[in-house]
Amino acid sequence: MKLAAQFTTKDNTLFFLDGTPLPVTGCPLVSAEDCKGNALPQTDAKICMVNLSWSLVGMDEESYNEEFLAAFRDWLKMLETKQQYAVMVPVTDCPVSDAQKADVTASMNHAARRIKDCTSVAGFAIPQGFSPADSDSFIEELSRKHAQYVYFSQDNAVLSHNTQIVRY
Repeated sequence: MKLAAQFTTKDNTLFFLDGTPLPVTGCPLVSAEDCKGNALPQTDAKICMVNLSWSLVGMDEESYNEEFLAAFRDWLKMLETKQQYAVMVPVTDCPVSDAQKADVTASMNHAARRIKDCTSVAGFAIPQGFSPADSDSFIEELSRKHAQYVYFSQDNAVLSHNTQIVRY
């Protein structure tokens, strides 16, 4: 099931398709661990950032946390009813080696597959510590099945490398 894009980007800025900007700087940050049941972000903000821990999703295909991902999907579906959006911000508990970057990408791609029908998901942030080349690989992998996603970063090198990535 492919979803239509709801956003566009230009010059590292996020816009609705009608051209209305959607500011993401200063938006609320919540932990995915708290995203369950009817617990909405404590704000009326249109968009929030969700710290999505690599260890919570599962660090490899043998350890993916399907129970968490199912509950998380339910929470994201609830956001849809409130017409709110979320950006997934991959978080690693420690710096990752170059070899582990593929595992982080695979884990986040797995999470994306589990939440693929959630129109409340605006996209994913590029994981901290990923170079511009790593960010290209991350985007390429997730975009194969999730072309509607927008990508976000705080890293100036990544942002200057690709002006379609949104600064948050």
